[in-house]
Amino acid sequence: MAQLQVTVIEAKNLKKKDTLSENDPFVVLYLDDANYKQKTKTKQNAKNPKWNQSFVFNHLYGQDVLHVDVYDEDSVKNDKIGSVEIDLRQLYDKGHLDQWFDLKGKFGLARHGEIHLILDFQRLRANTPSAPPSNMDQKKEYLFKVLVIGELATGKTALVKRYVHNFFSEHYRATIGVDFALKIVKYDDDTVIRLQLWDIAGQERFGNMTRVYYKEAVGCFIVFDVTRGSTFEAVTKWKTDLDNKVQLPDGNPVPCVLLANKCDLAKEGLVNSAQQMDEFCRAKGFANWFETSAKENINIEASARFLISEIMKHNEQLQPRSPGSYARSGTLTVHDKPDEKTKNDRKCCGGSNDSGDSKS
Repeated sequence: MAQLQVTVIEAKNLKKKDTLSENDPFVVLYLDDANYKQKTKTKQNAKNPKWNQSFVFNHLYGQDVLHVDVYDEDSVKNDKIGSVEIDLRQLYDKGHLDQWFDLKGKFGLARHGEIHLILDFQRLRANTPSAPPSNMDQKKEYLFKVLVIGELATGKTALVKRYVHNFFSEHYRATIGVDFALKIVKYDDDTVIRLQLWDIAGQERFGNMTRVYYKEAVGCFIVFDVTRGSTFEAVTKWKTDLDNKVQLPDGNPVPCVLLANKCDLAKEGLVNSAQQMDEFCRAKGFANWFETSAKENINIEASARFLISEIMKHNEQLQPRSPGSYARSGTLTVHDKPDEKTKNDRKCCGGSNDSGDSKS
């Protein structure tokens, strides 16, 4: 197991796809398994776009190719400008690559521009017979309650199911009240995160139960549908409702990430301008925003990993105890992972790694 970080710096000399204006380019990245894709923000009317966005992939040996596709965003159908396939085996020894790559057109016959990427490859530590036994009581497990809120039919449930179960369905079923799911994330070699995802029905903002649902949350996704401008207009009301009803122990707002969902479909409104979206998020107190698609599995892992990193910035408020014991500090909960002896002494055990339909 290894970790691959890809930083998309910029592109130049992109082949023009629009007759009357410059391209609106964005980049899609994926390994050999095309089911998991990550996407940059769209740069409007940019001949030589600059992104400076980083993405992390969990890399399994045998996944030797990074696919990079550059598109021109269009209201009807996105046009592919060019692609490059990068052989990752050259990274296995040196670990770092900073390079411009040629973008090839269909069948790889013509150059359609260049893209600047930085790749960093790191093998994750593993226990081997020669390694000293791991110190289990150094392991930490954090339980984070994360809200998933937004208007009806924005794809909240579909995002949760894609993230937790890697599953997508075209069938739409409105959530009644609240649904729950659990995702276990290996944050680093010493830390396991248990994300308790609360998928709250879109109509609940008008009810009197949200204060109960929000209690003890330490992070939040607010979701809107890029094809329906009215769902974006409601984002500010959801954020205000969130900030009024739950805070971190130090009184600060809980970290919140805005998800522009269904980005595989035609967009309307402010989301067509990455710069204006950045300004909107700064003004409203969002930690960041991502274009996502449950259908195409775009930026779901990336947005979740970002939110976890924001939550972990507040981990000085956690007060771990001895292995197997539990502690609460304000709205944050943590327990240490028990050592093997503790686990073996228990008389019974149980539990599940995950639990838990809207389009895209």
